[in-house]
Amino acid sequence: MQKQYRKLTEDEILKLQSAGSTASNWQDVFVTTDFSDYNISNVHFTGKVYLSSGITLVDISDLGTSGKTSFANGTEVGVMKEDGGLEVIIHDNLTSMEAAFEVQETTTNPALVKALQQKAFDYAKQIESDGSIIEEGAVVKNCLQLTDVHIGPKAHVIGATRLVDVSINSLPEAPSGVGANVIMEHVIVGSDSHVTDAAQLDNCFVGQGCHIGRMYSATQSLFFANCHFENGEACAYFAGPYSVSHHKATLMIACMTSFFNAGSGSNQSNHSYKMGPNKYGQLLRGAKLGSSSYVYWPMQIGAFSTVIMHHVGHQDLRDLPFSLITEGRDGYTHIIPAQAFRSVGTRRDALKWPKRDKRTEGKATRRDLLNFSMLSPYTVTYILKAIEVLTQMQNEGVTEYKKCIISPKHIDRGIALYNQAIKMYLAQVLKASEGLKASSEGTGEWTDFGGMLVPKAEMIAALEAGKTFEDVEPLIAQYEYNWAAAHFDLSDKASLIAEGEKAEQEWNASLDEDGERDVQACNIEL
Repeated sequence: MQKQYRKLTEDEILKLQSAGSTASNWQDVFVTTDFSDYNISNVHFTGKVYLSSGITLVDISDLGTSGKTSFANGTEVGVMKEDGGLEVIIHDNLTSMEAAFEVQETTTNPALVKALQQKAFDYAKQIESDGSIIEEGAVVKNCLQLTDVHIGPKAHVIGATRLVDVSINSLPEAPSGVGANVIMEHVIVGSDSHVTDAAQLDNCFVGQGCHIGRMYSATQSLFFANCHFENGEACAYFAGPYSVSHHKATLMIACMTSFFNAGSGSNQSNHSYKMGPNKYGQLLRGAKLGSSSYVYWPMQIGAFSTVIMHHVGHQDLRDLPFSLITEGRDGYTHIIPAQAFRSVGTRRDALKWPKRDKRTEGKATRRDLLNFSMLSPYTVTYILKAIEVLTQMQNEGVTEYKKCIISPKHIDRGIALYNQAIKMYLAQVLKASEGLKASSEGTGEWTDFGGMLVPKAEMIAALEAGKTFEDVEPLIAQYEYNWAAAHFDLSDKASLIAEGEKAEQEWNASLDEDGERDVQACNIEL
């Protein structure tokens, strides 16, 4: 229900004035009908402002509005392709799934993308206001300029330098915060998120459970659930859930990631100084960029792969997931397929992500629908392609793949590790299949829409029928079993589970050894 506001009474104006507050026009300051229990001092109101009960406003140089505003809702954010064409329309309820769909399906499903974007524009028009809004229990102190802002319930905005056209979608059970010297223009911040320590954001969306601080700067970028960014820089970046960068001199530009970590000094290029910054790339879920790594877009990196050193070959390496991608002394890109699958770090990542969800419990407040599975129809599809690629190379006796080098021993070991992963996956699916009967739904291509793994055809059909990503989520377990049954012979369930459990025991044993070696390497005698 829309709140009811009234003008200040003469007594309220006198009280505010006696506490050091001023206004360009006190008739432009409105309060809720139950306005009470407030702490307001040394605030200069400019333009219209709507205030709720229980707020604290202290030492604010300029709080007001420039006119009509939707608080960054309806803003076009030009991710990935800086010269245009992959815009996402941000709004308060934007999810990683919707944003990823807009980017990934722009050319293949333009009508659906336009429909999603139109809903965003309609929402922006619906919430349009002629004044800034401060909700119940918000605490705003020591700020310079706050223009066209919507500050949600229980939010804390302390020491901000400039907020212009900004929504802070704090919730009483999931408060958000903005800290000292922060500058934000045309930005939406989700619940449970914090932007602090002189961060500077322009034309950005910050989802739920995020932390952006320590002078991080970003423009034309999206950050979704549980992202953590400090010190570095982003431009035209789609940071899917659990994307992380802590280091100075780290640039994320014109790319899409999720469940990702950027090493110190990692860098990418999207500009060849010819036709402008029109290049972009993707690192599939779980990928990493090592310290001082460099990638020249366009390039596609497979799921759970690690990139180190320097790469300018523009290869599509999605069909070799879990790989180590490095630079050889010969200057070529060298690949060790499935290397990450035998790394204890990969297991650690898969286990830690669910535990590090900073979003408040409760489906009602968690917008991004995340699948944390390391092995799924999405990744196993690529594993099957990898086995096909490596087997062909093995049979032909070649060591070059898309201008990359793979040694014979790494081809052999890669095939073995990929097969081990498949055994583990089948056991995983079968142990979760109690009561399920296979059908044809979900047996085609699976895709990753911003952290949600879904069969593409079924997801598109649902959206075309007016349904949502939330409507599809309860069906995913059934779809996954259908997919496995369509691609593998699951008739001998007991044997497949036994083989998978044995493969997982061997896998865990090898990872335990890997972890022990890593620990021993840290033991330095003093």
